[in-house]
This record gives sequence, C-alpha cells and structure tokens, in this order.
Amino acid sequence: METRPSKEQLQKAKAAFDQSSRDLKIVEYGNGVHKVEFAVTLLEEAKTSLEKMLEILKKIRKVCKEICEKKAARLTG
Repeated sequence: METRPSKEQLQKAKAAFDQSSRDLKIVEYGNGVHKVEFAVTLLEEAKTSLEKMLEILKKIRKVCKEICEKKAARLTG
C-alpha cells in the first residue's frame, strides 16, 4: 500500500485541471459562436480532463484516509 500520494499523482491531477481550464477559457473568450463544433469539442475535452483529475484525486483521498485511520488507531490504542 502506498504511504502517501506521489508527486506524480499530484502533477497529473494538476495537469488535467490546467488543460480543462485552458479549454474552457478558449470557449469562453471565443464565445463559441463562429466555430460551434470546435467549442463543443473543447468542452468535451475539458470534461474528460476534469473526470481524469477527479479519478486521481479519489485515489489520493483514499490513500490519505487510510493514513489518517492508521494514525487514529495508533493514538486510540
């Protein structure tokens, strides 16, 4: 079992968030008016990136929860 979230996991989550943020900004600033299909593609990619980030964060959360539970068990005896 992992003892803590890896730096790589955190970097992947941040990269996924950053990508989705860039995609959303392009749609926002371009208003999606002239190239609707492109805007829809970017929104779909942003959604995929956010889903990837959430999966990574769920794994990190599970590891953190396990760490906390073990520490609590040691403290309470």
